[in-house]
Amino acid sequence: MGKSLNDARHEILDILGSRPLLSSKEIQEALHSGMGYATVKRVLERLVVEQLVAATGRSRSTKYRIGPAYRLLNEVDLEAYFQQEIDERKIVERYDHELIPVVLGAVSLFTPDESERLEALQAAFTDHISGLSPMHYAKERSASR
Repeated sequence: MGKSLNDARHEILDILGSRPLLSSKEIQEALHSGMGYATVKRVLERLVVEQLVAATGRSRSTKYRIGPAYRLLNEVDLEAYFQQEIDERKIVERYDHELIPVVLGAVSLFTPDESERLEALQAAFTDHISGLSPMHYAKERSASR
């Protein structure tokens, strides 16, 4: 039985983490799961949309590498991490000073659907508070603290 798409995502990200700038065919060949080429392309397209992977070039010359959001949004399997021997764990030994000013500025933390939902909630909130008097608004704010 083949791996789940979630496992495939992790395997593709692991491959790109150790060997940047690979074509989709090279990624498929490096996979241990025997996943089909069309599935690899679908997973890569999704990872590009999520900004976990960046694509350069066009058509057959497209190469993939770890994207800017990877440093912020990549999932960590803590159970697998702590099952490793201490010497085998990949440990980041210092703070990444570019993470907030550079990476966070270039990456959206929310998917387009999440951003749309947040904007709708913000609009509903603004609509609800617009009818409150300043006194009632201040009272509501102090009651929520």
